[in-house]
Amino acid sequence: MKEKDRVLISDMEVLVFKALLTFVYTDSLPDMGGEGEKTVMAQHLLVAADRYDLKRLKLICEDRLCGHIDRSTVTTTLVLAEQYDLAKLHMPAPPSVSAAGGSTSSTVSARKETGWHVLKVEGYSQIKGVVGVGKRIKSGTFHVGGYTWCIGCFPAGFSDETADWICVDACLENPPATGDIMVRLKSSLLDRVGEPVSAYTQIGSITAFSSAHKLKGYINFIQRTVLESSYLYDDSFKIRCDITVFMEVCIRTATNTEASLVVPPPDMHCHFGAILESRLGTDVTFMVSGEQFTAHRIVLAARSPVFMAELFGPMKEKDATVVQIDDMEARVFRALLHFIYTDSLPQIDDEDKVVMAQHLLVAADKYNMERLKWICADILSKYIDTSLVATTLVLAEQHGCHGLKETCFEFLKAPGNLTAAMAGDGFRHVTSSCPSLLEELLAKVAPYFDRERIIRTI
Repeated sequence: MKEKDRVLISDMEVLVFKALLTFVYTDSLPDMGGEGEKTVMAQHLLVAADRYDLKRLKLICEDRLCGHIDRSTVTTTLVLAEQYDLAKLHMPAPPSVSAAGGSTSSTVSARKETGWHVLKVEGYSQIKGVVGVGKRIKSGTFHVGGYTWCIGCFPAGFSDETADWICVDACLENPPATGDIMVRLKSSLLDRVGEPVSAYTQIGSITAFSSAHKLKGYINFIQRTVLESSYLYDDSFKIRCDITVFMEVCIRTATNTEASLVVPPPDMHCHFGAILESRLGTDVTFMVSGEQFTAHRIVLAARSPVFMAELFGPMKEKDATVVQIDDMEARVFRALLHFIYTDSLPQIDDEDKVVMAQHLLVAADKYNMERLKWICADILSKYIDTSLVATTLVLAEQHGCHGLKETCFEFLKAPGNLTAAMAGDGFRHVTSSCPSLLEELLAKVAPYFDRERIIRTI
Protein backbone atom coordinates (compact mmCIF):
# COMPACT_ATOMS: atom_id res chain seq x y z
CA MET A 1 0.00 0.00 0.00
CA LYS A 2 1.31 3.45 -0.88
CA GLU A 3 1.92 5.92 1.97
CA LYS A 4 -0.54 8.39 0.46
CA ASP A 5 -3.29 5.73 0.55
CA ARG A 6 -3.02 5.36 4.33
CA VAL A 7 -5.46 7.26 6.56
CA LEU A 8 -4.56 7.74 10.21
CA ILE A 9 -7.47 7.62 12.66
CA SER A 10 -6.24 8.50 16.11
CA ASP A 11 -9.52 9.00 17.99
CA MET A 12 -11.04 5.53 17.68
CA GLU A 13 -10.24 2.17 19.24
CA VAL A 14 -9.21 -0.68 16.97
CA LEU A 15 -12.15 -2.90 17.97
CA VAL A 16 -14.59 -0.08 17.28
CA PHE A 17 -13.15 0.55 13.82
CA LYS A 18 -13.24 -3.19 13.04
CA ALA A 19 -16.92 -3.27 14.02
CA LEU A 20 -17.53 -0.17 11.91
CA LEU A 21 -15.92 -1.82 8.88
CA THR A 22 -17.98 -4.96 9.44
CA PHE A 23 -21.15 -2.87 9.36
CA VAL A 24 -20.03 -0.94 6.26
CA TYR A 25 -19.38 -4.17 4.36
CA THR A 26 -22.20 -6.37 5.69
CA ASP A 27 -24.91 -3.99 7.01
CA SER A 28 -24.78 -5.90 10.31
CA LEU A 29 -22.78 -5.80 13.53
CA PRO A 30 -20.31 -8.49 14.62
CA ASP A 31 -20.61 -10.43 17.87
CA MET A 32 -19.71 -7.95 20.59
CA GLY A 33 -19.53 -10.14 23.71
CA GLY A 34 -21.69 -9.87 26.82
CA GLU A 35 -24.36 -7.31 27.66
CA GLY A 36 -21.92 -4.86 29.23
CA GLU A 37 -19.52 -5.03 26.29
CA LYS A 38 -22.40 -4.54 23.83
CA THR A 39 -23.54 -1.38 25.59
CA VAL A 40 -20.02 0.12 25.65
CA MET A 41 -19.50 -0.80 21.97
CA ALA A 42 -22.87 0.78 21.09
CA GLN A 43 -21.73 4.02 22.74
CA HIS A 44 -18.51 4.12 20.73
CA LEU A 45 -20.18 3.05 17.48
CA LEU A 46 -22.84 5.72 17.90
CA VAL A 47 -20.10 8.35 17.92
CA ALA A 48 -18.48 6.77 14.84
CA ALA A 49 -21.83 6.53 13.04
CA ASP A 50 -22.48 10.22 13.64
CA ARG A 51 -19.00 11.10 12.40
CA TYR A 52 -19.36 9.19 9.14
CA ASP A 53 -23.10 9.96 8.72
CA LEU A 54 -24.23 6.32 8.90
CA LYS A 55 -27.83 6.96 9.88
CA ARG A 56 -28.96 3.34 10.09
CA LEU A 57 -26.01 2.37 12.33
CA LYS A 58 -26.74 5.40 14.51
CA LEU A 59 -30.35 4.28 14.99
CA ILE A 60 -29.26 0.71 15.77
CA CYS A 61 -26.90 2.00 18.48
CA GLU A 62 -29.54 4.38 19.84
CA ASP A 63 -32.02 1.49 20.02
CA ARG A 64 -29.47 -0.63 21.86
CA LEU A 65 -28.75 2.11 24.42
CA CYS A 66 -32.43 2.91 24.83
CA GLY A 67 -33.16 -0.64 25.95
CA HIS A 68 -30.27 -0.84 28.44
CA ILE A 69 -30.59 2.22 30.65
CA ASP A 70 -29.78 1.65 34.31
CA ARG A 71 -28.02 3.45 37.15
CA SER A 72 -24.58 2.75 35.71
CA THR A 73 -25.34 3.95 32.16
CA VAL A 74 -27.94 6.68 32.47
CA THR A 75 -25.49 9.58 32.85
CA THR A 76 -23.32 8.58 29.89
CA THR A 77 -26.41 7.95 27.80
CA LEU A 78 -27.88 11.36 28.58
CA VAL A 79 -24.60 13.04 27.60
CA LEU A 80 -24.57 11.12 24.29
CA ALA A 81 -28.20 12.03 23.68
CA GLU A 82 -27.39 15.71 24.16
CA GLN A 83 -24.22 15.72 22.05
CA TYR A 84 -25.57 13.73 19.12
CA ASP A 85 -29.22 14.88 19.06
CA LEU A 86 -30.79 11.56 20.03
CA ALA A 87 -34.39 12.52 20.65
CA LYS A 88 -35.53 9.11 21.85
CA LEU A 89 -32.90 9.06 24.56
CA HIS A 90 -34.05 12.44 25.93
CA MET A 91 -36.53 10.93 28.38
CA PRO A 92 -37.32 10.85 32.09
CA ALA A 93 -35.12 8.47 34.06
CA PRO A 94 -36.32 4.86 34.26
CA PRO A 95 -38.26 3.60 37.30
CA SER A 96 -35.06 2.39 39.01
CA VAL A 97 -33.68 5.93 39.24
CA SER A 98 -36.84 8.07 39.33
CA ALA A 99 -39.22 8.95 42.08
CA ALA A 100 -42.21 6.76 42.80
CA GLY A 101 -45.25 7.20 40.65
CA GLY A 102 -45.39 8.17 37.01
CA SER A 103 -47.67 7.21 34.15
CA THR A 104 -48.09 3.87 32.44
CA SER A 105 -49.92 2.52 29.42
CA SER A 106 -51.26 -0.88 28.38
CA THR A 107 -51.33 -2.55 25.00
CA VAL A 108 -53.83 -5.33 24.30
CA SER A 109 -53.09 -7.53 21.30
CA ALA A 110 -54.05 -10.93 19.97
CA ARG A 111 -51.35 -13.49 19.31
CA LYS A 112 -52.00 -15.05 15.95
CA GLU A 113 -50.44 -17.33 13.40
CA THR A 114 -51.01 -17.25 9.64
CA GLY A 115 -50.25 -19.89 7.04
CA TRP A 116 -51.37 -20.67 3.52
CA HIS A 117 -51.70 -23.54 1.10
CA VAL A 118 -52.21 -23.72 -2.67
CA LEU A 119 -54.53 -26.28 -4.28
CA LYS A 120 -53.83 -26.88 -7.97
CA VAL A 121 -56.57 -28.55 -10.01
CA GLU A 122 -55.11 -30.12 -13.17
CA GLY A 123 -57.12 -31.60 -16.01
CA TYR A 124 -60.14 -29.50 -15.10
CA SER A 125 -62.13 -30.40 -18.22
CA GLN A 126 -61.97 -34.08 -17.28
CA ILE A 127 -62.47 -33.58 -13.55
CA LYS A 128 -65.67 -31.55 -13.91
CA GLY A 129 -67.18 -34.39 -15.94
CA VAL A 130 -66.31 -36.95 -13.28
CA VAL A 131 -67.02 -34.97 -10.13
CA GLY A 132 -70.70 -34.17 -9.82
CA VAL A 133 -72.66 -31.51 -7.96
CA GLY A 134 -71.90 -31.52 -4.25
CA LYS A 135 -68.74 -33.58 -4.68
CA ARG A 136 -65.69 -32.17 -2.94
CA ILE A 137 -62.05 -32.62 -3.90
CA LYS A 138 -59.51 -32.05 -1.13
CA SER A 139 -55.97 -30.76 -0.94
CA GLY A 140 -53.27 -32.34 1.16
CA THR A 141 -53.21 -31.31 4.81
CA PHE A 142 -51.20 -28.41 6.22
CA HIS A 143 -50.72 -26.95 9.71
CA VAL A 144 -51.50 -23.49 11.09
CA GLY A 145 -51.81 -22.45 14.72
CA GLY A 146 -51.32 -25.97 16.03
CA TYR A 147 -54.23 -27.36 13.97
CA THR A 148 -54.46 -29.41 10.80
CA TRP A 149 -56.32 -28.01 7.78
CA CYS A 150 -57.15 -28.81 4.18
CA ILE A 151 -58.72 -26.93 1.27
CA GLY A 152 -61.86 -28.18 -0.41
CA CYS A 153 -63.11 -27.37 -3.91
CA PHE A 154 -66.44 -28.18 -5.56
CA PRO A 155 -65.77 -28.02 -9.35
CA ALA A 156 -69.44 -28.63 -10.15
CA GLY A 157 -70.93 -26.54 -7.36
CA PHE A 158 -71.97 -27.20 -3.78
CA SER A 159 -75.63 -27.78 -4.67
CA ASP A 160 -78.01 -27.60 -7.62
CA GLU A 161 -78.51 -23.91 -6.87
CA THR A 162 -74.78 -23.25 -7.20
CA ALA A 163 -74.03 -25.67 -10.04
CA ASP A 164 -72.74 -22.81 -12.20
CA TRP A 165 -70.15 -21.80 -9.61
CA ILE A 166 -66.84 -23.09 -8.30
CA CYS A 167 -67.14 -23.36 -4.53
CA VAL A 168 -64.23 -23.28 -2.06
CA ASP A 169 -63.97 -24.07 1.65
CA ALA A 170 -61.48 -24.80 4.42
CA CYS A 171 -61.81 -27.79 6.73
CA LEU A 172 -60.47 -28.12 10.28
CA GLU A 173 -59.30 -31.74 10.44
CA ASN A 174 -58.58 -31.91 14.19
CA PRO A 175 -61.01 -29.60 16.04
CA PRO A 176 -60.62 -29.07 19.79
CA ALA A 177 -62.60 -31.42 22.00
CA THR A 178 -64.36 -28.46 23.60
CA GLY A 179 -64.70 -24.79 22.77
CA ASP A 180 -64.05 -22.79 19.63
CA ILE A 181 -61.03 -21.43 17.83
CA MET A 182 -61.31 -18.07 16.14
CA VAL A 183 -60.17 -17.97 12.53
CA ARG A 184 -60.12 -15.61 9.55
CA LEU A 185 -60.17 -17.13 6.04
CA LYS A 186 -58.91 -15.61 2.83
CA SER A 187 -59.37 -17.44 -0.47
CA SER A 188 -57.75 -16.30 -3.73
CA LEU A 189 -57.76 -17.46 -7.32
CA LEU A 190 -54.18 -17.27 -8.62
CA ASP A 191 -53.14 -15.97 -12.01
CA ARG A 192 -50.59 -17.53 -14.38
CA VAL A 193 -47.60 -16.39 -12.30
CA GLY A 194 -49.13 -17.34 -8.95
CA GLU A 195 -50.35 -13.90 -7.87
CA PRO A 196 -53.86 -13.45 -6.36
CA VAL A 197 -56.55 -12.13 -8.72
CA SER A 198 -58.05 -9.20 -6.79
CA ALA A 199 -61.51 -9.65 -8.31
CA TYR A 200 -61.60 -13.23 -7.01
CA THR A 201 -60.04 -12.79 -3.59
CA GLN A 202 -62.47 -13.10 -0.70
CA ILE A 203 -61.61 -12.21 2.89
CA GLY A 204 -64.02 -13.33 5.56
CA SER A 205 -64.69 -11.95 9.00
CA ILE A 206 -63.33 -13.69 12.09
CA THR A 207 -65.42 -16.81 12.62
CA ALA A 208 -65.52 -19.74 15.02
CA PHE A 209 -64.44 -23.29 14.12
CA SER A 210 -65.31 -26.19 16.42
CA SER A 211 -66.09 -29.89 16.40
CA ALA A 212 -69.61 -28.97 15.32
CA HIS A 213 -68.55 -26.44 12.71
CA LYS A 214 -65.46 -27.73 10.90
CA LEU A 215 -66.20 -26.30 7.43
CA LYS A 216 -66.31 -22.67 6.34
CA GLY A 217 -66.02 -21.26 2.85
CA TYR A 218 -67.47 -19.46 -0.14
CA ILE A 219 -70.34 -21.00 -2.09
CA ASN A 220 -70.15 -18.46 -4.93
CA PHE A 221 -66.37 -18.19 -5.38
CA ILE A 222 -66.16 -17.81 -9.16
CA GLN A 223 -68.56 -18.61 -12.00
CA ARG A 224 -67.47 -21.61 -14.04
CA THR A 225 -67.90 -19.71 -17.33
CA VAL A 226 -65.55 -16.95 -16.10
CA LEU A 227 -62.97 -19.47 -14.91
CA GLU A 228 -63.08 -21.40 -18.16
CA SER A 229 -62.86 -18.32 -20.37
CA SER A 230 -60.21 -16.32 -18.50
CA TYR A 231 -58.36 -18.21 -15.77
CA LEU A 232 -57.61 -21.71 -17.04
CA TYR A 233 -53.94 -22.25 -17.89
CA ASP A 234 -53.21 -25.53 -19.68
CA ASP A 235 -56.53 -26.85 -18.38
CA SER A 236 -55.61 -26.11 -14.76
CA PHE A 237 -56.18 -23.47 -12.08
CA LYS A 238 -54.89 -22.71 -8.60
CA ILE A 239 -56.63 -21.60 -5.42
CA ARG A 240 -54.75 -20.25 -2.41
CA CYS A 241 -56.26 -20.33 1.06
CA ASP A 242 -54.78 -18.16 3.83
CA ILE A 243 -55.75 -19.13 7.37
CA THR A 244 -55.15 -16.90 10.40
CA VAL A 245 -55.68 -18.52 13.79
CA PHE A 246 -56.13 -16.17 16.77
CA MET A 247 -54.72 -18.01 19.76
CA GLU A 248 -54.67 -15.75 22.84
CA VAL A 249 -54.92 -12.18 24.03
CA CYS A 250 -51.76 -10.57 25.43
CA ILE A 251 -51.72 -7.53 27.74
CA ARG A 252 -48.46 -5.58 28.05
CA THR A 253 -48.05 -2.70 30.50
CA ALA A 254 -45.32 -0.18 29.77
CA THR A 255 -44.00 2.87 31.59
CA ASN A 256 -43.73 6.20 29.85
CA THR A 257 -39.93 5.80 29.87
CA GLU A 258 -40.03 3.09 27.21
CA ALA A 259 -39.12 4.50 23.81
CA SER A 260 -40.13 2.86 20.59
CA LEU A 261 -37.38 3.14 18.01
CA VAL A 262 -38.04 2.02 14.48
CA VAL A 263 -34.76 0.96 12.90
CA PRO A 264 -35.11 1.10 9.10
CA PRO A 265 -34.50 -2.07 7.09
CA PRO A 266 -31.09 -2.71 5.49
CA ASP A 267 -30.37 -0.22 2.73
CA MET A 268 -26.94 -1.32 1.48
CA HIS A 269 -28.45 -2.15 -1.92
CA CYS A 270 -29.54 1.47 -2.31
CA HIS A 271 -26.03 2.76 -1.65
CA PHE A 272 -24.38 0.31 -4.04
CA GLY A 273 -27.02 1.03 -6.67
CA ALA A 274 -26.26 4.74 -6.35
CA ILE A 275 -22.53 4.08 -6.81
CA LEU A 276 -23.24 2.10 -9.99
CA GLU A 277 -25.49 4.87 -11.27
CA SER A 278 -22.99 7.64 -10.51
CA ARG A 279 -19.96 5.71 -11.90
CA LEU A 280 -17.89 7.17 -9.07
CA GLY A 281 -14.56 5.34 -8.75
CA THR A 282 -15.16 2.85 -11.56
CA ASP A 283 -12.00 1.06 -12.70
CA VAL A 284 -13.07 -1.39 -15.40
CA THR A 285 -15.08 -1.03 -18.61
CA PHE A 286 -17.09 -3.73 -20.39
CA MET A 287 -18.00 -3.62 -24.07
CA VAL A 288 -21.21 -5.60 -24.68
CA SER A 289 -23.03 -5.59 -28.03
CA GLY A 290 -21.61 -2.18 -28.89
CA GLU A 291 -22.54 -0.59 -25.53
CA GLN A 292 -20.09 0.49 -22.84
CA PHE A 293 -20.56 -0.28 -19.13
CA THR A 294 -18.30 0.88 -16.31
CA ALA A 295 -18.08 -0.89 -12.97
CA HIS A 296 -15.91 -1.52 -9.89
CA ARG A 297 -13.62 -4.54 -9.97
CA ILE A 298 -13.85 -5.17 -6.23
CA VAL A 299 -17.66 -5.20 -6.23
CA LEU A 300 -17.82 -7.64 -9.15
CA ALA A 301 -15.21 -9.89 -7.54
CA ALA A 302 -17.05 -9.90 -4.20
CA ARG A 303 -20.24 -11.07 -5.90
CA SER A 304 -18.89 -13.59 -8.41
CA PRO A 305 -15.98 -16.05 -8.10
CA VAL A 306 -15.67 -15.96 -11.89
CA PHE A 307 -15.20 -12.20 -11.89
CA MET A 308 -12.74 -12.66 -9.01
CA ALA A 309 -10.64 -14.98 -11.17
CA GLU A 310 -10.94 -12.79 -14.25
CA LEU A 311 -10.18 -9.45 -12.63
CA PHE A 312 -7.74 -10.42 -9.85
CA GLY A 313 -6.42 -13.83 -10.89
CA PRO A 314 -3.99 -14.96 -13.60
CA MET A 315 -6.53 -14.58 -16.42
CA LYS A 316 -5.85 -12.09 -19.19
CA GLU A 317 -8.52 -9.64 -17.99
CA LYS A 318 -6.53 -8.98 -14.77
CA ASP A 319 -4.64 -6.03 -16.22
CA ALA A 320 -7.17 -5.02 -18.87
CA THR A 321 -9.11 -1.80 -18.43
CA VAL A 322 -11.60 -2.79 -21.15
CA VAL A 323 -13.18 -6.28 -21.19
CA GLN A 324 -15.04 -7.50 -24.27
CA ILE A 325 -18.10 -9.75 -23.77
CA ASP A 326 -19.35 -11.30 -27.01
CA ASP A 327 -21.97 -13.82 -25.84
CA MET A 328 -24.48 -11.56 -24.10
CA GLU A 329 -26.96 -8.83 -25.05
CA ALA A 330 -26.41 -5.37 -23.61
CA ARG A 331 -29.77 -5.30 -21.82
CA VAL A 332 -28.98 -8.62 -20.15
CA PHE A 333 -25.59 -7.39 -18.95
CA ARG A 334 -27.24 -4.20 -17.65
CA ALA A 335 -29.68 -6.32 -15.62
CA LEU A 336 -26.80 -8.50 -14.42
CA LEU A 337 -24.90 -5.45 -13.15
CA HIS A 338 -28.05 -4.19 -11.44
CA PHE A 339 -28.36 -7.49 -9.58
CA ILE A 340 -24.65 -7.54 -8.64
CA TYR A 341 -24.91 -4.10 -7.03
CA THR A 342 -28.42 -4.28 -5.51
CA ASP A 343 -29.15 -8.02 -5.07
CA SER A 344 -32.43 -7.50 -6.92
CA LEU A 345 -33.66 -7.52 -10.50
CA PRO A 346 -34.56 -4.28 -12.28
CA GLN A 347 -38.12 -3.61 -13.38
CA ILE A 348 -38.88 -5.91 -16.32
CA ASP A 349 -42.00 -5.67 -18.50
CA ASP A 350 -44.31 -8.67 -18.20
CA GLU A 351 -44.03 -9.53 -21.89
CA ASP A 352 -40.23 -9.61 -21.60
CA LYS A 353 -39.98 -11.38 -18.25
CA VAL A 354 -39.58 -14.94 -19.56
CA VAL A 355 -36.96 -14.10 -22.21
CA MET A 356 -34.97 -12.00 -19.74
CA ALA A 357 -35.12 -14.77 -17.11
CA GLN A 358 -33.83 -17.26 -19.70
CA HIS A 359 -30.87 -15.05 -20.63
CA LEU A 360 -30.10 -14.11 -17.02
CA LEU A 361 -30.13 -17.77 -15.98
CA VAL A 362 -27.41 -18.44 -18.57
CA ALA A 363 -25.44 -15.41 -17.33
CA ALA A 364 -25.86 -16.45 -13.68
CA ASP A 365 -24.51 -19.90 -14.48
CA LYS A 366 -21.58 -18.41 -16.41
CA TYR A 367 -20.57 -16.18 -13.51
CA ASN A 368 -21.46 -18.72 -10.78
CA MET A 369 -24.10 -16.57 -9.11
CA GLU A 370 -26.33 -19.14 -7.46
CA ARG A 371 -28.92 -16.79 -5.94
CA LEU A 372 -29.60 -15.13 -9.30
CA LYS A 373 -29.80 -18.56 -10.89
CA TRP A 374 -32.43 -19.65 -8.35
CA ILE A 375 -34.43 -16.45 -8.88
CA CYS A 376 -34.48 -16.98 -12.67
CA ALA A 377 -35.42 -20.64 -12.29
CA ASP A 378 -38.29 -19.65 -9.99
CA ILE A 379 -39.58 -17.12 -12.54
CA LEU A 380 -39.43 -19.67 -15.36
CA SER A 381 -41.21 -22.30 -13.25
CA LYS A 382 -44.22 -19.95 -13.00
CA TYR A 383 -44.48 -19.56 -16.77
CA ILE A 384 -44.26 -23.19 -17.85
CA ASP A 385 -46.83 -24.01 -20.53
CA THR A 386 -46.99 -26.26 -23.58
CA SER A 387 -45.18 -23.71 -25.76
CA LEU A 388 -42.30 -23.10 -23.33
CA VAL A 389 -41.78 -26.39 -21.51
CA ALA A 390 -39.30 -27.83 -24.04
CA THR A 391 -37.08 -24.74 -24.04
CA THR A 392 -37.24 -24.54 -20.25
CA LEU A 393 -36.37 -28.23 -19.94
CA VAL A 394 -33.24 -27.78 -22.08
CA LEU A 395 -32.16 -24.71 -20.09
CA ALA A 396 -32.66 -26.58 -16.82
CA GLU A 397 -30.58 -29.52 -18.06
CA GLN A 398 -27.76 -27.43 -19.53
CA HIS A 399 -27.38 -25.19 -16.48
CA GLY A 400 -27.94 -27.60 -13.61
CA CYS A 401 -31.36 -26.42 -12.44
CA HIS A 402 -32.64 -29.72 -11.10
CA GLY A 403 -35.72 -28.30 -9.38
CA LEU A 404 -36.81 -26.53 -12.56
CA LYS A 405 -36.31 -29.71 -14.57
CA GLU A 406 -38.49 -31.69 -12.14
CA THR A 407 -41.18 -29.00 -12.41
CA CYS A 408 -41.16 -29.47 -16.19
CA PHE A 409 -41.52 -33.24 -15.82
CA GLU A 410 -44.43 -32.82 -13.40
CA PHE A 411 -46.12 -30.48 -15.87
CA LEU A 412 -45.73 -33.01 -18.69
CA LYS A 413 -47.37 -35.74 -16.59
CA ALA A 414 -50.65 -33.82 -16.51
CA PRO A 415 -53.31 -35.05 -18.98
CA GLY A 416 -53.00 -33.39 -22.38
CA ASN A 417 -49.83 -31.42 -21.66
CA LEU A 418 -47.34 -33.84 -23.21
CA THR A 419 -49.44 -34.30 -26.36
CA ALA A 420 -49.82 -30.53 -26.82
CA ALA A 421 -46.13 -29.90 -26.17
CA MET A 422 -45.02 -32.56 -28.66
CA ALA A 423 -47.21 -31.01 -31.36
CA GLY A 424 -44.77 -28.09 -31.64
CA ASP A 425 -41.14 -28.01 -32.68
CA GLY A 426 -39.79 -27.66 -29.14
CA PHE A 427 -39.20 -31.34 -28.49
CA ARG A 428 -37.05 -31.71 -31.58
CA HIS A 429 -34.87 -29.07 -29.92
CA VAL A 430 -34.71 -31.30 -26.82
CA THR A 431 -33.39 -34.30 -28.75
CA SER A 432 -30.86 -32.24 -30.74
CA SER A 433 -29.57 -30.15 -27.82
CA CYS A 434 -29.75 -32.64 -24.95
CA PRO A 435 -30.22 -36.20 -26.21
CA SER A 436 -29.60 -37.48 -22.68
CA LEU A 437 -32.87 -35.87 -21.64
CA LEU A 438 -34.82 -38.26 -23.85
CA GLU A 439 -34.08 -41.28 -21.64
CA GLU A 440 -34.93 -39.34 -18.49
CA LEU A 441 -38.13 -38.07 -20.10
CA LEU A 442 -39.15 -41.60 -21.05
CA ALA A 443 -38.36 -42.88 -17.56
CA LYS A 444 -40.30 -40.18 -15.70
CA VAL A 445 -43.14 -39.29 -18.06
CA ALA A 446 -43.63 -42.26 -20.40
CA PRO A 447 -45.11 -44.55 -17.69
CA TYR A 448 -48.16 -42.30 -17.82
CA PHE A 449 -48.51 -42.50 -21.61
CA ASP A 450 -47.75 -44.60 -24.69
CA ARG A 451 -43.95 -44.91 -24.66
CA GLU A 452 -43.65 -45.97 -28.30
CA ARG A 453 -45.83 -43.11 -29.50
CA ILE A 454 -43.65 -40.63 -27.62
CA ILE A 455 -40.51 -42.01 -29.29
CA ARG A 456 -42.10 -41.86 -32.76
CA THR A 457 -43.29 -38.29 -32.21
CA ILE A 458 -39.95 -37.02 -30.97
